[in-house]
Amino acid sequence: MENNETRAPADFLLVASLALLSVLLPFPWFEQHGQTFDWTVYVILGTIFPSAVLAIGLARRQMDSGARHQPFGKILASETIRLWHRCPWWVLLTAIVTRLDWRATVLAAIQFAILWPLPLFKRKARSGLWFGGAALLWYISMRLQWWSDFPTWTIASFWRLVVFFVSTWLIGQWFFRPGAVPIRNSWLRRAGDIIAITLLGLLAFRPADLSEVVIFHHWSVFVAPVVMLKQGGWLLWDIPAQYGFLSTLFIRALPLKDVWRALYVANSLLLWFGAVLLYRSLRRGDLSAGSNYFMPVLLTISWVFLVPGWGEEITGPQGTPSVGALRFIWCYVLVWQLAKINSYELTSLKTKRALILGCTLWLLGSFWSAESAVYCFAIWIPAYVVLIFGRYSAARTETSLGMIAFWILLPVGLLLACVGAIDAFYQIRLGHLPDWMAFVDPALAYSIGMFTEGISATGSGWILLTVLCVISAELHWQTKKRVLYASTIALLLGSWGAVWATASYYIGRTADNNVNNILPILGLGLASLIFVQRRENTAGLRVTGFCVLPLVVVSFSISYGNVAGVTACVKQSIGLSHRRVSKKLLMVDEELASVLRSAGIDPHKTPIAFIDNNRAMLPGLRNDQGQLLRWHKTWLPIMSPSAIVFLAPERQRLYISRFVDRSKLSGWLIFPKGSEFEERHQWLLDAILRSHQPVKTTESPNWKLTYYVYQR
Repeated sequence: MENNETRAPADFLLVASLALLSVLLPFPWFEQHGQTFDWTVYVILGTIFPSAVLAIGLARRQMDSGARHQPFGKILASETIRLWHRCPWWVLLTAIVTRLDWRATVLAAIQFAILWPLPLFKRKARSGLWFGGAALLWYISMRLQWWSDFPTWTIASFWRLVVFFVSTWLIGQWFFRPGAVPIRNSWLRRAGDIIAITLLGLLAFRPADLSEVVIFHHWSVFVAPVVMLKQGGWLLWDIPAQYGFLSTLFIRALPLKDVWRALYVANSLLLWFGAVLLYRSLRRGDLSAGSNYFMPVLLTISWVFLVPGWGEEITGPQGTPSVGALRFIWCYVLVWQLAKINSYELTSLKTKRALILGCTLWLLGSFWSAESAVYCFAIWIPAYVVLIFGRYSAARTETSLGMIAFWILLPVGLLLACVGAIDAFYQIRLGHLPDWMAFVDPALAYSIGMFTEGISATGSGWILLTVLCVISAELHWQTKKRVLYASTIALLLGSWGAVWATASYYIGRTADNNVNNILPILGLGLASLIFVQRRENTAGLRVTGFCVLPLVVVSFSISYGNVAGVTACVKQSIGLSHRRVSKKLLMVDEELASVLRSAGIDPHKTPIAFIDNNRAMLPGLRNDQGQLLRWHKTWLPIMSPSAIVFLAPERQRLYISRFVDRSKLSGWLIFPKGSEFEERHQWLLDAILRSHQPVKTTESPNWKLTYYVYQR
């Protein structure tokens, strides 16, 4: 086999070419803008692209093993590499990037000036090609700061310039000179980890300001189904839950009476747990001191707590729980489990137990939400199949096909058993089976591309493609080796699946901010890749470092270059108490509060259905005794309108009918006054009239309150 110092760069270029061809493949058949085109590109990148990468890698393995019949693999691999080496691609790349944004070329020149002394590649003669590539990568990575111009923003402050230059040097050291000063004292390593994990915990429990409309709305979507559960409702039947089944039950199960505080604790715990797993993934195999020791901590803080949410103001994921660990926690868990399996002997008893545990974790993640089920399938199932075949291929004893079939079908059996148990529970408690369509309703409603902007040719989607390419390049290298290590390939497959599956979050809306929100998952995939390459493929690590360095530097600059945002984050994290979270709720405007008082409506006692454009629940309200109403009793399953308004009309009517038949309550319907609003929600008024009769109405200049009496 050829020297990997020369092969590693060529492998990445080959994989990048296949990725670009995959993106261009749908152009002749679809319009270059719209949901069909976006999802077609996404599916091709998840099917044809990885299949081609693995197939070419296996063909080259056959070629290098000395087999006689190897024409196609040999010609394709050799000619592609020769083409890349002989053509002046760096001139073309540099010219294109300079035409698009000359400042990306300047940033590439700065990167080369800082990193030139480092052992980037042993053959400096090819620096021209990598200079053109660096310019292109800077152009792509600058899209992470989508709200402003990155070069202009950087030079506007001396501190930001310092952060930019220092982070470029530190990250270069971390990638290209790993493990320079090993820490041999295990006590010091443990002390460092304890300090880091404590710091991550403080940041995870940073409070959110629930008096802001946007934050109140995002929290309400999680709180509403929990409140309806407390009032006797049932998931998978009469309560629509936008963010899933087990995720809602997890919040409900916490021993806290205040549902807002329960959501805060649940979200913070999962953020902390996910951050610790990412930190440990970055620290795995890296026991060095200096910049290399602190880099995993700084990366984790940046990727988990500073960039997601609203990166411009460093709001973090606490204000919008749907962009953090409450949505993606099982991606962290399953990739970590694959990494643990990678550290065991494949045929050992530990691996067997870890596979069973992994299937259990996959099952929990699948019931977390419909979206999480897709993520977990992409991460665990392909990797699990590779592990099973690798385990029995490595075993010296003869294995029956029945035993292999048992292990392959184990996840299916666990899934069917769990579905059967839930069916039996519902049959016993309610007298009927659950409606499993309710499990996928939110995913189907949002799969239509609600608020989608369409993939932009200059948007953040190229960042996702870059990360997929660096992981795919290592997969390609692993599959062409003479000896295949199933646990390593499984870890890379799981990491690749995590990045690709969560990229659907971006495709669904194609908002550039969604790439910022899944940055922790991109980091998790890169952490697994770096771990494998430090152990087996240092030349590949240099390619990976070269490709992702601009992305990491931009994320560092966004995070630590914003002094005001970081300072506010630290102050809020240090002065935290979870008991204060719900004491500063968004309050009902004075006009609506006055109408409620004049009509003699006490939300503490009277069921209310509230619907508004900006708020999912009735905001906080104080009664005559000064008691704060944090949530109210409802007589309709619209406490979280966004979970039901985008469903098909027949599903909307079904949820309302089931909820009304169970609760048999009368109550007030409160909504903004105006014909436009009533026309948009006519479906709701028609559904109510099937079981209720309006008996009185109270109005104000901006609000309309109608009392409906149950008549069935």
